[in-house]
Amino acid sequence: MLRALNKGTLFYMLAVMMLAIMDASAKWLSDDYSVFQIVLIRSFFSFLPIFGLAIWNQKRQLNFLVPRDRILSHIVRGCLFTITFGSFVWSLKWLPLAEATGISLVGPIFMVLFGGILLKETIGFQKWLAIAIGLGGVLLIFQPGSSGPLFAKLLALLSALSFALVAISTRKLSSFDSSETIAFWTNTTLMSIGAIGVLFYSGWVTPSADDLLVFFIMGLAGGIANLLFVVALRISEVSLVAALEYSLFIWAVLLGVVFFAEIPSINVWIGVGIIAVSGIYTTTRKPVAQ
Repeated sequence: MLRALNKGTLFYMLAVMMLAIMDASAKWLSDDYSVFQIVLIRSFFSFLPIFGLAIWNQKRQLNFLVPRDRILSHIVRGCLFTITFGSFVWSLKWLPLAEATGISLVGPIFMVLFGGILLKETIGFQKWLAIAIGLGGVLLIFQPGSSGPLFAKLLALLSALSFALVAISTRKLSSFDSSETIAFWTNTTLMSIGAIGVLFYSGWVTPSADDLLVFFIMGLAGGIANLLFVVALRISEVSLVAALEYSLFIWAVLLGVVFFAEIPSINVWIGVGIIAVSGIYTTTRKPVAQ
């Protein structure tokens, strides 16, 4: 039990680190490339770990087929994931990395909220109070004095909302399909939307050799993060690793300082602290017996 817990914790910490590297890479590229092109190239390189895991698990026999009645569900999940990633990347054009990350960390709170609304899960008074306090933390980050326009902060909030819906759809699909199958369909949808956007809206900018390396790091880190999250949650309970989710903000602060000379304001630190406490409470609090 202890060995599984330690291994699950390690995998989850690595996943959070990979996610932070992906986000920092996206910010590095956001000034010179459109969101659609970043989405397209990110998804292309993210196929590498997906295919690698599929080959490992299925002994070189790749099979991502799903029944027709679930294809639409996979496409919807892919569209929601595109909104999650695309809106976050778009927000990075104006927001410091740590601030955008802090707003996006309200996602787990929205997961609990949507779980009650869409899945009819029980939300007691204490959880409702924690949700309200967590949303208050978001408002603290939104207040004047923090960096970036309101529009960009709303984009980061949209990313958190759609992330919660992605998580709920994942819970449903994971009862039927493997993690690599879910990742394959999501990534295919992501790449398709990126390609359509590049062809008909933003156009293509040929990356330099240095930027292509950043694209590669971003896609590889994103693909690895998604797979590590799945593995970690299979061998550890969500309540045991939930707090590690919020270490993403610390990584964002460190990467923001090193690569972008960004230091979060005090209201961002306080707001993220409130969001983290509320999020950990709502995701680890067991439902009260009726």
